[in-house]
Amino acid sequence: MHSSTELLESQAVGTVDDFELESLESLGAGSAVAVFRAADNSLVAEVNPPVSAAALAELVATARSRGIGAIWARGSAPSDDGVGFEQRRGYARLQAISPLTEIDAARPPLALVPELQIACFSGIWGHHRPALETDPDTMFVGLHEARGWVGICEVDLERSQIDSPGLLPRFRTSDRYARLVREASSLLAPGLVTLETWGDTESTLAAYHELGFELVEYVPGWELVVSHDGVDAR
Repeated sequence: MHSSTELLESQAVGTVDDFELESLESLGAGSAVAVFRAADNSLVAEVNPPVSAAALAELVATARSRGIGAIWARGSAPSDDGVGFEQRRGYARLQAISPLTEIDAARPPLALVPELQIACFSGIWGHHRPALETDPDTMFVGLHEARGWVGICEVDLERSQIDSPGLLPRFRTSDRYARLVREASSLLAPGLVTLETWGDTESTLAAYHELGFELVEYVPGWELVVSHDGVDAR
């Protein structure tokens, strides 16, 4: 599991050098670019704001030429005027002392976890492509409805942490997200529990609050969709 500050470095599969640009000096030393695949397998570039308008234009042009579908950023507005970027639901870290739990915690077969994660995380800002093979020591809980698995959530017993509750698109309701978290909480020892999420709505965060969680950190997400017809989404 990764904190908001660790995620960019730990899951990045590329840097500015991978773009093979003649120059990106205008980005500045603090604006490294990470290139990776999102949950839906599309290529994404993530940049540390702020970024000058000139550097952003250069990055977009390069991303377009390399088949990159979107540029992500987190925190403050990525550029001086924010042109081209739309704000997305971002990263949230919550904590609770012995939150409400579910009586039964369903456990999806490990063989199904990668496929389920991809389906549950696709289309949501902040989620990177899951590993194609699951660590057998990693623990997951799932939500089973309509004769199939519709949700998944990772649980770290040692750190007493719950990571990335996710649901299939047509099952994405705040009560289901809360049920996943209750299931995960039932596996943890009494005491302080940390929950990390990406892309959750206000209503879902409110549902976590009803379980006893308090928001301790929130980082907005930003996205610029790179159009390959020369006109970028705004």
